[in-house]
Amino acid sequence: MNIDMELVRRARDVLGTANTTDTVHGALAEVVRRAALRRLATRDWGMTLDELAEIRKGRAFAGE
Repeated sequence: MNIDMELVRRARDVLGTANTTDTVHGALAEVVRRAALRRLATRDWGMTLDELAEIRKGRAFAGE
């Protein structure tokens, strides 16, 4: 595997990782997380933004 070590160094700075392995794993995990968020963002939840806001409001106060 050929890896651009300058890109690894820059990613390490962004991710705050200590070594190349942790940096590559962290970067891969971030790619997977972003893809999941994109899928969620495009999903049809079958509710209006107002209905979603009401659900979120209820969760914000659930711990009090």
